[in-house]
Amino acid sequence: MTATTFWSADGRPMPAAQFLEVLYGVLPEFFKDEDDLRRIWSAPDTRKELLIGLADKGFGKEPLAEMQ
Repeated sequence: MTATTFWSADGRPMPAAQFLEVLYGVLPEFFKDEDDLRRIWSAPDTRKELLIGLADKGFGKEPLAEMQ
């Protein structure tokens, strides 16, 4: 059995379910709907900005890959 710990932006541990709840809570800050997300994701420069913004909020590459 394996347990994965996720960390909040302020450095506190949180369970995976809470990580997802917080992630879903901040996503509207980055795009307004699915079409907007597709537009952002389709261009490498705006995709990079999105990923940097998510990382700044505590959702970096490693935690997102672990959640996947």
